Amino acid sequence: MRVCDILVAYVLIFNDSVYSIIIKFMKYCIKPLTLALTAVCGLSAMAADRFVISGSIPGVNDSIRVVLMNVEREKAEKIAETVSTDGSFRITGTVKMPTLCRLSVYRKSNFPVTQPRLMVENTDMKVHFTQPLDSVGSSYVPETMVEVQGGDAARQFAEYIGACSEAENAAINAEYRHAEKYFETNDNPDTMAVYKARVDETAARLSRMKRGFITEHPDYHISSVLVFKEMMKTFVYHEDELVAMVESVKACPNTARINLNSRALDWSRNYCLGRVYSDFALTDDRGAVKHLADYVESGKYTFIDFWASWCGPCRDAIPHVRKIRELYADRMNVYSISCDESEPAWRKAMEKEKMEWTQLRLTQDQLGAVGRHYLLSAIPRLILLDPQGRIVCSTNLPAEIDKYLEENLK
Repeated sequence: MRVCDILVAYVLIFNDSVYSIIIKFMKYCIKPLTLALTAVCGLSAMAADRFVISGSIPGVNDSIRVVLMNVEREKAEKIAETVSTDGSFRITGTVKMPTLCRLSVYRKSNFPVTQPRLMVENTDMKVHFTQPLDSVGSSYVPETMVEVQGGDAARQFAEYIGACSEAENAAINAEYRHAEKYFETNDNPDTMAVYKARVDETAARLSRMKRGFITEHPDYHISSVLVFKEMMKTFVYHEDELVAMVESVKACPNTARINLNSRALDWSRNYCLGRVYSDFALTDDRGAVKHLADYVESGKYTFIDFWASWCGPCRDAIPHVRKIRELYADRMNVYSISCDESEPAWRKAMEKEKMEWTQLRLTQDQLGAVGRHYLLSAIPRLILLDPQGRIVCSTNLPAEIDKYLEENLK
């Protein structure tokens, strides 16, 4: 038996010619053993291609649903799910590379009690909730109450949480407080400005913390994930910033991850600041088909407001658009482009809002091209082009347009 074990190990390690010689011998002498070892080797290879997560949640006696989601992209994708028994669960599946996931835990509601993140790779992993489920669910950063063992990626992510959890908690808390004040004060401008400043302050601090962590750990899987997620943000970074991000994590040991970031860079170049605007067809208030290029005047800024009559925030932004037009009339052209499907509704809103500047509209056939070029998924969308026709600001918030103009058009 020992000789056979050595022969099989030798076969697997060395070349095919040695393999064929030994197999001929084994075919006649120890065929049963060969089949058994092949089965064992096959099972080992299979195990290496899958993850097995064994978890425990103290104090949970009823069955709960546990769903593992890939959260690296904007839309989360389900990988696997299971149902716990007396607070214990086992979930299996496969990932193409170490992947940032979310472990969503449900009771009877369609809303999860908690959703801690974890880095999953194809290995045996253990997840233990160190606090009762409701306590974990009340935390903005539940990862601080969950221990994960198994794999380098999980260990590296634990280091990230240790370094950045406090900054994450502050940023999320600021976002929630901002949202609460929006409804409590009916969007009072003075109050909202105070809470928006807090949002910006905490977000900037978290961004600095992330960049510092990536700089210290350029070979960590989570560092590459953080870069990937930043590149998915549209019209936030310039091309040279995106390139620098990708270069900063090329030490990642996973080739698939490096290739993914490279493809993401190619995609994000289409949606970066400093890119010359993409032309598209639209319709003027007389029903004639025009193009954006007909309205972009070289040497002047171009301010574009995508809106619709049925959109409350869009209507709220109109006075702000009017004020910007008045302040920068000699240096800027302003255009409002409606996404209304109903032409009568568009015209009625224009009349009511007294929108005296150039008004344009996208028909349903024209919307597709704008969606592709600018990823127009929410309105109002405010886009500012510089005198060379380059995109310098793209936002849903009029205040961000104000900030850019105050800093650059003195």
